[in-house]
Amino acid sequence: MRNNQVQRALGIPYECINLPELERLEFFKDAIIMTAYKYELSLNDSEIIALEAALMMYQQHCSERLADGPKTPYWAHKKSIETIQAKLYANTSQISGNNF
Repeated sequence: MRNNQVQRALGIPYECINLPELERLEFFKDAIIMTAYKYELSLNDSEIIALEAALMMYQQHCSERLADGPKTPYWAHKKSIETIQAKLYANTSQISGNNF
């Protein structure tokens, strides 16, 4: 697998990829085209609060791991967390309460 194919498949800079580790993974050996899924999720108030806290904690963990330079999986996870946080309130609706 060529470097640019690995980079496109993982969505992260090539220098962040530990290629020998990836080559040991059976599912990745011939994976140039990957299947993508879309997930829809409905959360209540306490669940969104817990999710926000978990995301912030893991984002901090990833930042600490990246302090000495980019590496997998922390770089990709940190970018995913940023994307998730941007989407959290995109489809919010009120389901109960007063409308005074």
